[in-house]
Amino acid sequence: MSTKKIPSQECSSNMGVIVGVITAKSYNDLIRSPFRTLESSSGLDKQPMLTASPSVRSSTRTISSTSFGTFDLENNNRDEKAGGTIFGAMNLMVELNPVSAKMPTIGRDGIQYVDFDGVLLPAIPSQWTVSHVVAWASRNEATSEIIALIKHEQLDGHTFLLMKVDDFNFQFPSLRQRLHFRAALENLVVLNEERLKAMEISAVAAPPYEV
Repeated sequence: MSTKKIPSQECSSNMGVIVGVITAKSYNDLIRSPFRTLESSSGLDKQPMLTASPSVRSSTRTISSTSFGTFDLENNNRDEKAGGTIFGAMNLMVELNPVSAKMPTIGRDGIQYVDFDGVLLPAIPSQWTVSHVVAWASRNEATSEIIALIKHEQLDGHTFLLMKVDDFNFQFPSLRQRLHFRAALENLVVLNEERLKAMEISAVAAPPYEV
């Protein structure tokens, strides 16, 4: 007995095949879709970004810091130069005998006095009188013969600073006393030159007098 296929059954079978194919294709697309998404994302990651390289950033920081540092340094140098002349002269004017550390005072005669080893004398040794020279020499190991010579020859500060120890033809009691007097006299000459120079600088740096 032969069996014939019913058309409705064939249609249902074909529809099942078609649905199966569509379902399989959709499933495959769904499986592959994450990989396409990752590929597209990686493509975005591969696009160049507008970022500065480390060398550019470091150069920028270096230029900025150098520029501002140079600007501040130049300002400081200008400030120091503006006040350095006046204050440098003032510091030299109040510079004291290395043995002394007292501040200068103004005497009744209007002259600035400082303490030289316990003796108050004019700040500029070349302006000393004979009595000032005698007072200083007595404090710095001068012999009685040297004191007598200063008084006899009327050696004021200017003349006294021109002399050397060898100019005093007197025998010192000891080598220590001779060396002490020579060192004190040499330091006095240097101190006098520094203070005269400070006076000149102060006179030049002083503002003009306004009437």
